[in-house]
Amino acid sequence: MAFALALPVLADSPEEFESYATGVDVDFPIYGPKWYAQTFTIDPASHSIYSVRLLLYREATPGTLTISIKATDGAGKPTGLDLASATIDGDTLSTSTSGIWYELVFDPPTSGDYDTVYAIVAKAPAATSTADCVDWRADGSSGSYAGGSKFASTDSGLSWTADTDDDFYFEVWGYSLIAVDSAQVFNGYLEENDLLFVFNYQNTYTPYYPADDPARYFDLRLTNSAGSTILAQGVCRAWGNRPGTIYLSADSAASLTLGSTYRLYVYGVVDGDPNDYYHLTVADWRGDDLSYLDSYVITMAHTMAEYYDTPMTTFTGTNEVLNDEGAILFSIGIPGLQLVRPDLFLATAQIPEYNPQEWTDAFEGATDWETQVGPTVAGILTAGGDMFGIDGKGFGVFFLLGLYILIAAGAGANKVDATVIIALSFPILALGAWLRVIDIVIIAVIGAIAVFLFIYSLFWSRT
Repeated sequence: MAFALALPVLADSPEEFESYATGVDVDFPIYGPKWYAQTFTIDPASHSIYSVRLLLYREATPGTLTISIKATDGAGKPTGLDLASATIDGDTLSTSTSGIWYELVFDPPTSGDYDTVYAIVAKAPAATSTADCVDWRADGSSGSYAGGSKFASTDSGLSWTADTDDDFYFEVWGYSLIAVDSAQVFNGYLEENDLLFVFNYQNTYTPYYPADDPARYFDLRLTNSAGSTILAQGVCRAWGNRPGTIYLSADSAASLTLGSTYRLYVYGVVDGDPNDYYHLTVADWRGDDLSYLDSYVITMAHTMAEYYDTPMTTFTGTNEVLNDEGAILFSIGIPGLQLVRPDLFLATAQIPEYNPQEWTDAFEGATDWETQVGPTVAGILTAGGDMFGIDGKGFGVFFLLGLYILIAAGAGANKVDATVIIALSFPILALGAWLRVIDIVIIAVIGAIAVFLFIYSLFWSRT
């Protein structure tokens, strides 16, 4: 860990969340086994704990001051290992007894969960006494911070004693765990006059991130410009830095006004209603020229590549396209993108078309019986059928059955074994199937009966 510096608060610095800075009237010396802590409650939403700012000064040369973030136990006391820590050279602190605000930056930062109590713990183990220490300024008479209080330890953090009337001066700085960074709107994506809202968001909201399904806890919302009316809604499908979309068909989009300053939210349906939004501008409405969508996707891919430290694009000649990693994230984040804008992808998946058709009997739909037997035989069978008032196909069935009966009777008269007589049915059936004069269902039934009789003759026939 590098020594922290007293840094100015810049416009693009993390924002201040929890703090107390009222009624300073005392200071408490940090040295050796004498540790101090200030507890605080994460509110109004989970956020990263990037740094803390404390009102400090020194006496003599106290050496290194270490500041850490710890969890608290059921009694509100600091407990467990450090969640984050930072150090500053105590010998460089101001000697002014009014103190100076010093910022200590945690590397890496930690995340604070909504409505959870944490502790800022301060120790200077090389300092030796009240004359050689780091002093932390506080309100020692009427501390009124509702989210925590001062704690003291005289045994290097083994045990802690609360003083609920006192509060140290502190500020907790961090970044929101939800951010909507940019957005653009397109029409004509899947049909004329539809609307596709595409935005780049970040969501690492604890304690749900990263193990739980974000769709259970977060919505993607389109609202009016004041944020008071939900116009459309979807689910947040993924954690991290991702593309999000809300798609409206032409009918659904008809009630919206093109060019309006709507809001696009990532909105938590959990305690505290954590959320962030992007306010659309007129310039964000890009019309039906989807080449602007291509450009926006590539721009988002660069941002995501930096976030994940993984390339999301590659070049094919002079064209920049999504590589395999980028293709996966954008296909999930912008449904239909690979079909609508295939040139954005390094490799386009071949998705077979599905053309639903009515079910047909493949056997019945094969070559008809007239073609199969030929015109001469078909004419003979048709003529025979006319004599009995049936069609030629039916006459062919009776002809084959009659043929089989004659063969079977002749075989029986000559005392041919029954199994042979049964077996003779199979070539007759096969001939009927090939000629298309016997339906497949009839063939199956007759075949099943023949098989049963054959088995019966082998095992249960009488001599």
